[in-house]
Amino acid sequence: MTHGTTADSMASVSFYIRASDRARARNAYRGTAEVETDHSWSDFLTKAILQEVSRREQLHNAGEPFDGSDEPLRPGRGNRRGFACRPLPH
Repeated sequence: MTHGTTADSMASVSFYIRASDRARARNAYRGTAEVETDHSWSDFLTKAILQEVSRREQLHNAGEPFDGSDEPLRPGRGNRRGFACRPLPH
């Protein structure tokens, strides 16, 4: 890891999401946080993200974590389909 972080340190994450999807997620969190033992909104989002990460690891990488780096991800709001329109530089 770089920038003075460790694998288990906390990191801030920022991304764009449709307002309707955000509202839906917030309502689900507020309606179930106690019974699902979510400690916070961040805890809820972490669980959701890691569930998708695990699904992709299972489907595309024999259940193993993908190799990677701390290189910045492509920024942007994306297009109508939710994917950034600009190609990655080589």
